[in-house]
Amino acid sequence: MFMRNLARSVGLAMAIYSFVVSCQFLNKIAGWDEKSNLAFLSLEKAGVFVGSGKSGPSGTTIQSTDGLFSVFIPEGAMDGEESFEIVKYDPPSNALPEGYFPTTPLYEITPSYRFKKDVIITITLDSDKLSSLNLNKKKSQGFVISQTSEDNNSGRITGGWNAGRTSISGDKITITTRTFSVFGGGTPPTGNNAPNIMGAFYYFKPSCSYLPYMVRTRVIEPDGDPMQVYLLTGTVGNSLVAIPMTPESGNWYSANIPYEAMFEGGIQMQVLAVDSYGNNSTHPTSDPFRYPADAANSTYTFGFKTDQDNDGYLDAWEVDNGFNPHSATSPTAALFPDSDGDGIPNIADKTPNAEANPPIDSLTLIPSVLKMDVGENVTFAVSASFAGQPRFVRPALVVTGNAVSGVPVGTLTNSTLHANAPGLAGVTATIGNITSTTKVTVVDSVAPSSITDLTATAMTFTQVRLRWTAPGNDSGSGRAAAYEIRRSSSAITNNLQCDSAPAIAHSLIPKNSGLPEVLDINGHSPNSTYYYCIRAFDWNGNRSSWTGTVQATTPATPDLTRPGNITNLNAVTVNETSVDLTWTAVGDDNNTGIAAAYDIRKSTNVINTDNDCDGAVSIPNALFGITSGSAITFRVNDLSEDTRYYFCVRAYDEVSNRSSWNGTVSTRTRMSNKAPVVDAGPDQLDRMISQVVNLNGTNSSDPDKGICGANTSNYSYQWRFVSRPVGSALLDSNISNGNQLSASFVPDIPGNYLLELSFKDDPGTCFGGARTGIDSVQISAKDLDSVNPDPVSSRSAAAVSLDQIQLNWYNVGDDGMVGPVSSYKIGVSLSAITNSIECDAAIDTRYPNLDNYVPGQAVSFIIGGLLQNTVYNFCIIAYDDVGNKSSWSGTLSAKTLEGTSGWGTFTSWGTCSTKCGPGTQSRSRVCLDPTQGCAGSAIETQGCNLHACAYASFTSNDNGTAPTVSCPSGYSRISSSTFQGSYRRVVYDYWGEGWACGIFVREDRTLNPSSYYSSSLSPSSATYYYSTNNPPPVENYCISHSLISNRQTWIYCQENQY
Repeated sequence: MFMRNLARSVGLAMAIYSFVVSCQFLNKIAGWDEKSNLAFLSLEKAGVFVGSGKSGPSGTTIQSTDGLFSVFIPEGAMDGEESFEIVKYDPPSNALPEGYFPTTPLYEITPSYRFKKDVIITITLDSDKLSSLNLNKKKSQGFVISQTSEDNNSGRITGGWNAGRTSISGDKITITTRTFSVFGGGTPPTGNNAPNIMGAFYYFKPSCSYLPYMVRTRVIEPDGDPMQVYLLTGTVGNSLVAIPMTPESGNWYSANIPYEAMFEGGIQMQVLAVDSYGNNSTHPTSDPFRYPADAANSTYTFGFKTDQDNDGYLDAWEVDNGFNPHSATSPTAALFPDSDGDGIPNIADKTPNAEANPPIDSLTLIPSVLKMDVGENVTFAVSASFAGQPRFVRPALVVTGNAVSGVPVGTLTNSTLHANAPGLAGVTATIGNITSTTKVTVVDSVAPSSITDLTATAMTFTQVRLRWTAPGNDSGSGRAAAYEIRRSSSAITNNLQCDSAPAIAHSLIPKNSGLPEVLDINGHSPNSTYYYCIRAFDWNGNRSSWTGTVQATTPATPDLTRPGNITNLNAVTVNETSVDLTWTAVGDDNNTGIAAAYDIRKSTNVINTDNDCDGAVSIPNALFGITSGSAITFRVNDLSEDTRYYFCVRAYDEVSNRSSWNGTVSTRTRMSNKAPVVDAGPDQLDRMISQVVNLNGTNSSDPDKGICGANTSNYSYQWRFVSRPVGSALLDSNISNGNQLSASFVPDIPGNYLLELSFKDDPGTCFGGARTGIDSVQISAKDLDSVNPDPVSSRSAAAVSLDQIQLNWYNVGDDGMVGPVSSYKIGVSLSAITNSIECDAAIDTRYPNLDNYVPGQAVSFIIGGLLQNTVYNFCIIAYDDVGNKSSWSGTLSAKTLEGTSGWGTFTSWGTCSTKCGPGTQSRSRVCLDPTQGCAGSAIETQGCNLHACAYASFTSNDNGTAPTVSCPSGYSRISSSTFQGSYRRVVYDYWGEGWACGIFVREDRTLNPSSYYSSSLSPSSATYYYSTNNPPPVENYCISHSLISNRQTWIYCQENQY
């Protein structure tokens, strides 16, 4: 589906804009309107108070009473004292962004707060839920809801979840933040995931009154896929434009808000991130953020102005062009007419006469292909341009297509399509005679269909086989995300009884709809009846229902006597990741003989019954042949630090009779030393070469210094160069005070210097030894140059056609007449240009790409696309490599020729639409008499073919469960296939399901693993999903598998035409 959130909606009319402006916020944030951050989740249960704490400048740790949530506030993070309260909520299965299942409770901390340093939030994952749904723990993600901005220069775009800066350690999620107030953790099923948007912020224009001019966001792609990030913005109540955001260091992206969106009635803002597979995320997760109404800040609400001096000009335009937004006489109105009264003078307005749309020659509707659920909303966007230049447009949109019932498949309101019924629809955007259409498929249902053909068959005394048909993602189509499998000794006939039955841990990945599923479940008692239910989840967290009764009875064994129950289990903490379990070995029959094996399980939830033990996570072990009455010690490793774990141990005999568990055994792992939180300063700084660059890491901190009793004299710091410009002779030894938080260096040549600060702490009394944290800063060193280029004084202008004027001048130098300049900017205006301000505000700007920049050499450039018999004014400004520019050098004008033809000359042929193979190219011309108009077309198109497209094939040998093969950059997949591989299987005689092995070979043959059950085919890669590795894992100790031939995946690729 195109939208992947709770109430999905993306932006409207899309046009690509690029604006260059600056920012500075003049006032302190105040007036936050506190309200519930969780209202949009429709929680079924009220929150429960689970603790409180007070913190101040010295920092502290606040922990919830359930032991699953903690907050580390470092020293220096707060100026004064504040009391905080923690409320815990039980989230519904679809509470988080699509693709993430809630695997922790939600915790709300009040009041909302902004810290001066990073604060560390730690939440314990529900290990039982991870196992029972077979979720991908390594991709677990922390999520945050906050109304508070991270600094005084910005406001936060609120509405729904932000992905937090997350790390995973054992069974814990760690989130780094500087604001409160709601935190939770989620985990996805196996597969490709959408980008994670980690908050979005708007910044205020200098000298303006709470007027946003730029949006920045931080986005992480969890799978490393290529992605595009857009800012969706526009005026409240009208269509939006989508602006590609520019990547910055540290996974940040930024884009400027166009003048057309700065409206007194409010500005809409939303961030959209789309990966190469079409997976996407938005923030806010539903409708766009409406500023200032949604800011929940009375200061912003009453202080927001777009024209402070009521002179009719947009303040942002005035600031950008050097005018005073506080003076009604600046600028002079007669010099800058605004025909349509929109606050944007004609010289900067693409539609100066309030035209609905400017001329365009290209239009693309986004998304180009769309799959929706009934009831879902998706808002469309377009990209438009003219002669390669982006244009702001408002297209007409229509939807076509009826369902079988006769009702429309979808209803279009403004630019938002609401899916009414299953079927096919088309959405078409039109501007003039140019159209673009998207095919829309509306699927039957949101939730997977119920599993109605489940059967259960007892295979042995202790094993039951379940069989059913995969239900799909949307009713009977696609692939479900996960299965929830539950078992009980009592009848299960409905959802409520299924909810209360113990969950079964498994590693089954759902197959495509309609394919058979098989799962063998061990751990049953002989001569016992069990009941089962299975429900499927989709990627939204929607779950199918359960009705009916499915049961199986295991056969009795000749030996009905169970091993003795383990009643003296004890758990002792060893360190931050290990626990020793001790107990007395039991016998085969009660305490007689020798037990064949032991089943050891752990959980972060309480275990006090056999059912609880069944749902816990199994711990592999090789304990067998231990005489009854002997002392047993078993070490459990790879646990999370400072976490309470519960354990159970049960014994098996040779025919799989199993002892029972009743009781509660738990211990808490030790608190480990946490890595320092390192802050090397802003992500990027601009500095000059040959001048000292100060490096400031003093905001770094050791969050558990007080708790661990760290000896600060043992701290060590180190700055080093990660990368330098080619030709730089600097070494790490050239960093002054490189072993201190405050250091410095002097760049020796222009370019980018990436430096890393590492901070190694002292563990004190905490376990785990000293830890090291790192952060980096990029210094962009520019040439030390304060000398402006000479003015371009030797120049001339002359008409060469009805719509072209040629400018001629002599190149000036970088520093005076020494060295070449970097570029020229030419201002074009219908009004006289008599000073530098009027030059900067010229109606049109051209940037010539010259072949010759040698000082003193004659050069020329033709300005096209002009009106006939019209006087144009010009200015030519030279720029050097550090942005110094020449001054205005006097008036320059020329008049285009007058002719009888209504058309100007065609531009040069444009770039071929394809990189290889047949394509088209176009050129355009301007009607020189807009009053009378011109017959014919402004656009001319012809065929082109740069070269024939190349082909190539590639093979991958990967015996894992998800082999992937990709085309090289610039190529796309034509076809792909896979071979599952083969292996040798040898089975020896065995008794009791593998607890003891014989010496005779019962089976020896060559097999192929099961074929792939699903695939993910992107435009440039192919991934095939198998249920097992090659060779697959063995069922017990008496079976061996060895590789014969590799699992192979092939892809055939073609060079991209576009």
